[in-house]
Amino acid sequence: MKDRLSVIGVGYIGLPLATTFAASGFDVAGLDVNPETIERINNGTIDESEPDLNKMVKKVIKSGKLKVTLNVDEALKDSDIFVICVQTPVNNNHESNLNHLKSSLILISKYLKKGDLIVIESTIPPGTMEFVVKPLLEDTGFKVGSDFFLAYCCENVFPTNILEETTHNDKIIGCFDAESSKLAVKLYSRINDGTINTTNTKTAELVKISENVFRDVNIALANEMAIIFNNMGADIRLIIQLANHNKRVNIHNPGPGVGGSCLPKDPYFLINAAKKHGFEPKLIEAARKVNNSMPDYTLNLIKKSLANIEKNQSDAIVTILGVTYKGDVNDTRNSPAKEIIEKLLPIIKEVRVHDFLSKETFGGKSFNDLNDSIIGSDCVVILNNSTEYQNIDFRKIRELMTDKSVIVDTVNIVNIEARDKNYFSI
Repeated sequence: MKDRLSVIGVGYIGLPLATTFAASGFDVAGLDVNPETIERINNGTIDESEPDLNKMVKKVIKSGKLKVTLNVDEALKDSDIFVICVQTPVNNNHESNLNHLKSSLILISKYLKKGDLIVIESTIPPGTMEFVVKPLLEDTGFKVGSDFFLAYCCENVFPTNILEETTHNDKIIGCFDAESSKLAVKLYSRINDGTINTTNTKTAELVKISENVFRDVNIALANEMAIIFNNMGADIRLIIQLANHNKRVNIHNPGPGVGGSCLPKDPYFLINAAKKHGFEPKLIEAARKVNNSMPDYTLNLIKKSLANIEKNQSDAIVTILGVTYKGDVNDTRNSPAKEIIEKLLPIIKEVRVHDFLSKETFGGKSFNDLNDSIIGSDCVVILNNSTEYQNIDFRKIRELMTDKSVIVDTVNIVNIEARDKNYFSI
């Protein structure tokens, strides 16, 4: 195996992977279509929530082991290994859009030669390797397993700890043939000291989807129980905490909805595949509906909280704390905050937005200073559990708000002393 490798798509998954390969001795070329991404990487302004990754990226860029570019020829022409990490979104009908993947494969096919290894890390619907990836590449006249080699590797890293998990998490690799499997295991063994499990491509595709379906269904269960328990006057967080003492129980936490690139999308891959095989998946589809409904539930909670202090919505100032989809990350993709803010804007006098890691406002008024965003506010809404928000004394926050004010805490981080009749939570 030669040491020249290309990574197509140097975003949240591709960049840590490219960096790790470069640090292990590979000469790595990263290709992306976004000029801002390339500029950001080359300037070393990458991701505040991943300090270890930032340091390593700067190191491998400086050493010349990693080069990122918009130029296809520069990125692909001399490589023997190609790793695809592009996005695989769904459209408004929740159907998969594999255009980025197909475009990447077409690019690779122009440079494909005998002995090359291609690895797909993007999350894909079951059957994609067999019915999309393999045929498209074999249109070159080369055959998988004899002329070139092909693998699917499940991406399973956690934001804020991506570099550590890239090198230590167990891996699942799916292949069509033994030689592809052997080469893929050899490749990932260079950067990963976890257990590497091999299987066929469809199983590997379904393993990745199953991981995210499990989380989505579990969160939906927590969200639905939270709504029920709220109506009963019971504390969902305390109930979960105590229930999880049972070693056979692992209930997730409720919240204003799910976001990021995986959970709002990947379950639909399985839902659609099931329907093609004549089965209507009731539980997974219901979980999607529950989690998709949580921004509206949060919106109604805000309205209820304002009514509780007899504040007209049209005269209210509402401060949103946290627009990223979860705490301590700078990722706003599919964040519940977007829907909540956009639905608040037409009915609220002023929507203020603060986040420690993101400048995104989704149309609200941006505030860099936390206190400034809260002074004179009628309602503070906490949408993620970033460490900085967890460390706030919300009794002091109350002093900055109007005399009659409310807090809507969707992630249960407000200290007990600040909870009163004008405190609302999921």
